[in-house]
Amino acid sequence: MLDPSSQEKFVNPLPMPKRLYTEEGDSLVLPIVEVEQWVGLKDANGNHLTTTFYGFEYEDGSGSPGPTIVTRQNQNISVEFENQLPNDKPPIFPVDTSLHVPHIDNFDQEKPVVIHLHGGHTLPENDGAPLAWYTQNYQSKGEDFVNEGYNYHNTQEACCLWYHDHTVGMTRLNVYGGLAGFYLIKDENEDRLIAENIIPNDSNMIELVISDALFDVQGNLYNPGTHGQPINPIIQKEIQDDWPNPTVLDEFFGDFIMVNGMTWPKHEVEPTRYRLRLLNGSSSRSYVLEFENGMEFYQIGSDGGFLDSPVQLTQLVITPAERMDIIIDFTEHAGEQIILKNLGPELPFRGYVDPQGPEGSMKLVYNDGGDLAITNGMDGLAPIAPPESSGVVMRFDVGSAEDSVQPQATNFNPAVELRTPLVPLPRNNPAVVRQLPLFNLRDDIDRTIVLLGTMERGSLFFMDEITEIIEPDTVEIWEIYNTTGSAHPIHIHQVQFEILNRQEFDGDLVMRDQPLMETGRTFQGATLDFHGLKGDPIPPQPNEQGRKDTALALAGQVTRLIMRFDTPGQYVWHCHIITHEDYDMMRKLEVRPVS
Repeated sequence: MLDPSSQEKFVNPLPMPKRLYTEEGDSLVLPIVEVEQWVGLKDANGNHLTTTFYGFEYEDGSGSPGPTIVTRQNQNISVEFENQLPNDKPPIFPVDTSLHVPHIDNFDQEKPVVIHLHGGHTLPENDGAPLAWYTQNYQSKGEDFVNEGYNYHNTQEACCLWYHDHTVGMTRLNVYGGLAGFYLIKDENEDRLIAENIIPNDSNMIELVISDALFDVQGNLYNPGTHGQPINPIIQKEIQDDWPNPTVLDEFFGDFIMVNGMTWPKHEVEPTRYRLRLLNGSSSRSYVLEFENGMEFYQIGSDGGFLDSPVQLTQLVITPAERMDIIIDFTEHAGEQIILKNLGPELPFRGYVDPQGPEGSMKLVYNDGGDLAITNGMDGLAPIAPPESSGVVMRFDVGSAEDSVQPQATNFNPAVELRTPLVPLPRNNPAVVRQLPLFNLRDDIDRTIVLLGTMERGSLFFMDEITEIIEPDTVEIWEIYNTTGSAHPIHIHQVQFEILNRQEFDGDLVMRDQPLMETGRTFQGATLDFHGLKGDPIPPQPNEQGRKDTALALAGQVTRLIMRFDTPGQYVWHCHIITHEDYDMMRKLEVRPVS
């Protein structure tokens, strides 16, 4: 394995994804290709080590992450993600075929992909569903495959979406392999904010996809799970002899941090305001971001668009798949070098607690007041990312005041109205309230398997009968009861929802024999014996009070989400710790008349 301490940090420039600005009716073709890419790694002799990725090809280049697609509200465009992955060589990572994966005889010869527009308000045939996968030249296709190209109508406010692979049972492999990119929607309200110098224009906007990785000494991406090969240096989970070879693991943590496909880059900025579009593109790792000098910044938007007004922060929790839109002002820091740190845990995020009594503390999402610590989920505190590796992200090198241009966003202030205030969905009279537990279990060979389910039926698999059948254009409240020891970022396709609150609950798991997918084997599934709620509901933090498509469900708590479904068809909802999603923490939902 390549040691992160052997690599220099903050010496290579931050790569900037190419932006593809669209017009009404545009048809884009983005081939998916295998690429050799330099991510800043060198061997012991100082020679560059190149890394193989799956990336996207565009007019004057290719790579990972893919180009940023910039479109506008109600603008109709189409995108074909053309699978050109080679059929004459093995995939980047071997496939665990004990999971529900595409029905392909030889993954060395065919490499399935399907691209989902995460957070997009799309028709089901354009959603990039897990079973809509396809191989090179559409030689093989999944049972839900409909279109070779996707039509995006962009019927949303200005927001930051992203596109990524969503192949059933293989999402963790293809996303880690490089298949992701930004998708930005603009509207007249954002135009106004830019025109009135409230937020910077696109020349001072920086997209940052943050991810973690492991590399071997040849510079190859490394994915633990093959017998006889190194285990994950952070998780250190041993592979049992009777597990498949390779095997899925329930978590992935890397000791290298990449931003836009470069390990620990630097970026030169002027002493003025910038708009950072942050995306957590990691499989399992949550980041707690903070500038080393304690700089304040303002969050102006999240997954589904602008907040009503800015939220002042010095620290930001961002879990897998979440996006954060922030304003950072370097005006008073001319000539400085400012490191963006990660104070997140070396395990899945499990909430903040009182460090003097972590076992009895209410788990919170944010460290209000700065005197809390991250729990390990039991009665102790979590190991925090070390500053010599995963504890740092990138560096901003601020130019001199003499070289500065006219500062942007001169009218920015914390009280500015960013958008017309969000009109809340009706809380007191939703059409349906669903109670949906999360379960952490073991399969019949003692591998971790994390499942979704219902109060009535307990733990369920992806292909079990659909239980979430939703009347079109109705408001529903989903109560996510997390019976596991970790927090889970829950993503629901087709909607942007609002977080109502979180509240502790009491309950016990009742174990029962359950079929293990369609294997003919059984394992110990579970139902939740719900005893009741504890304490008072905790409202969402100010920067969680906009539209969201991914929300953190904390352990031992019910997280309540409210949403309106308006587009008929089948979609999915799942955990966005994508090692969980692949085995088998994902369920279908269907919007159709119930009667």
